Amino acid sequence: MKKQALLLACVVLLLVTAFAWNSSANGKDAKDLDGVKIATLVNEMNGVNAAKLEAMAAIPPKPYTLPEPGVDVMRARLVENYSVAGIGEDSVELNGWIAVAHGKPSTNEWNTAVTETRFVALDLHGESKLFGPVHVTFDPDHPAVGQVGRAGMVLPEKARMILAAANKENRQAGARQQAPRAKQPSAKQPTPDKATTAPSSRATAIDDADPCSDGSSCFICRAPVSVAVAMPNLGLNMKTKVPATWFSVVNTIPPVGHTASVTIDPVALVASDGREVGTLNSGRVLFRETVRHVGLSHDVDVTTQVASKPAAAARSTAALKK
Repeated sequence: MKKQALLLACVVLLLVTAFAWNSSANGKDAKDLDGVKIATLVNEMNGVNAAKLEAMAAIPPKPYTLPEPGVDVMRARLVENYSVAGIGEDSVELNGWIAVAHGKPSTNEWNTAVTETRFVALDLHGESKLFGPVHVTFDPDHPAVGQVGRAGMVLPEKARMILAAANKENRQAGARQQAPRAKQPSAKQPTPDKATTAPSSRATAIDDADPCSDGSSCFICRAPVSVAVAMPNLGLNMKTKVPATWFSVVNTIPPVGHTASVTIDPVALVASDGREVGTLNSGRVLFRETVRHVGLSHDVDVTTQVASKPAAAARSTAALKK
């Protein structure tokens, strides 16, 4: 009897061990596949010029909806203010795209969920009368994870005040200059629900007067981002010394439309030799809309590393089309 019990215990132990090993292996495979999916998407976007980016169909937002894990590419327009030692200060309008991954929400309810996010790539171009061409890209050597949600999230008072003005200015500018229109889905694409194809102006709008009267009750997006800033006319290739933290009050994930995102603290810009040669004084997103989305595994968080080898990225093309 004791032998039978011992034998049964051994069998159970073997089964549990095999299940745990298989789950671990499957988790690693899923994490690797997610990294390759992200890298493939970024590789595709790197081949998109300004005209093609403008022609891409916008994906309608779904306010107050928690998305499944995935990575979104947004067509974006923003303005950043820079100072360069010995040259001066200027505000530069930047246009291009931003890719952001988001993980699985902590709960299934909009009002209680916190979702981790991470910038995985960006490509922004602008022209300054003082600096000449400005090219901003993501710095993959210093990734930083942000959060979107309400629980445990507090909007700094300084951010609340800046956002109140920025959201109002964004909407006023949008009224004067028509924002880029979302193209209608082609016949090959599924038609979204009527409720999400043409959201009202208030559906994705944040209160002009005060985006959050109580910083602890807002649905906040806090996103630390490290970037590289190139100014070829000045022979400068700089990186942010620490991540620039962007704040916004949102009702969609990712934030879209004229919903502002702003930085509240200056960040030093460091040259390749380690010298502090400039400052990113401030930043403000004017407009953005999602143009690409790729789903990721439910059990993999957004700390998944982007695959760096083009050959590995190319092998995931079939997976992305599924």
